[in-house]
Amino acid sequence: MKGITKWMTDLENYPGWREWNREKIGKTILFGEPEFGSPTAELGDFIFSNEVEGQHAVAYGYLSLTATVNTLKNLEFYFRRYPFSDLPVSKE
Repeated sequence: MKGITKWMTDLENYPGWREWNREKIGKTILFGEPEFGSPTAELGDFIFSNEVEGQHAVAYGYLSLTATVNTLKNLEFYFRRYPFSDLPVSKE
């Protein structure tokens, strides 16, 4: 987890990222999210170096896996308390 925290800190210090993100958030706050189109569309995507793109893929994959584990834990909690917990429903 330390690696992810360091990566996120490095991302915040990436040249231009903070400014781009502030502008995106500012436009969203000022103009909201309209039904068609986005007020931030004119900003385009932020382009990282190939190295940072690779790090992003690894970090995003890790965070997705941890979110999946948490979701499964929540489902287990839900199914244990649902009224059919005494019925012959297997975990599978």
